Amino acid sequence: GFQDIFLAMAISIVLVFLVVSGSLGSLRDSLVILLSLPLASIGAFVGLAITGRSLGLPAMMGLLLLIGLVVTNAIVLIAFVQQLRDDNFSVREALVEGGLVRLRPILMTAFTTGLALLPLAAFVGNEGGGIIGEDLATVVIGGLASSTFLTLLIVPIAYEFMHSTLPKVFRKK
Repeated sequence: GFQDIFLAMAISIVLVFLVVSGSLGSLRDSLVILLSLPLASIGAFVGLAITGRSLGLPAMMGLLLLIGLVVTNAIVLIAFVQQLRDDNFSVREALVEGGLVRLRPILMTAFTTGLALLPLAAFVGNEGGGIIGEDLATVVIGGLASSTFLTLLIVPIAYEFMHSTLPKVFRKK
């Protein structure tokens, strides 16, 4: 039931955090990347509201699926920003350049994933995924849409805050 899905979500978030932290070597960047998760829930719930679908187990399974999907956009962006920082770009320069260079791959990945799920979300009964597939696909499409656009906006702001603003605040003490 719902308890199992919530437990699976919690475990998934911890696993994603551990993998991202190990891969990027930065707890700070891992936290910035995890910020993309709540951004997905916005679109997921808007998608359910627009289509008149409810938050049942299939929709919750879609939210679980989103945990792995939405961090990808933030990882693609932040990993490239890290490379640019290693090449002596300032935080702001790395974010601007990283956003420009990674914009197209991020949009293409999200768009093609959402497009692939559209038939499952749109068709009823034997022609599509039925009630289970519809709710799951609606959540994933909505979550991908909101997280993609908000990740491109919010994640760079959070990254700059964590790497520029926050260190200055602690240095002044």
